[in-house]
Amino acid sequence: MRWILLLRAVNLGPTNKIAMKDLAALLEDLGHTDVKTYLNSGNATFDSPGRSAKKLAEQIEKALRTTVGLDVRCCVRKGSDLAKALEELPDLPGCSSVTVLFDTPTDSALQAILGADQPPAVRPG
Repeated sequence: MRWILLLRAVNLGPTNKIAMKDLAALLEDLGHTDVKTYLNSGNATFDSPGRSAKKLAEQIEKALRTTVGLDVRCCVRKGSDLAKALEELPDLPGCSSVTVLFDTPTDSALQAILGADQPPAVRPG
């Protein structure tokens, strides 16, 4: 299965630095294949027989802590889920975006987001 990895707050300033070649090697050492990283973003795609996004994220977070000393959050999503979200975007003029949440928001947090001055949002799943 193809997975998307998003690391939170890496390579933005003087802290939480990781070279993409090191991230790729870490993912390969964990047994993942066809690893591709993107620019210096902390984002990657990979193939894995794993079936749980949560377990994959926990595995990668632990490996980042123990091997390179980074204590950052990982978000792992199925590549097919992200592709579907992009395909379902309305055809609007200008820019569109997809927000990937690391956790399911509480109802009150979701209401705060939906009440903010921004384009319409669709509640996940």
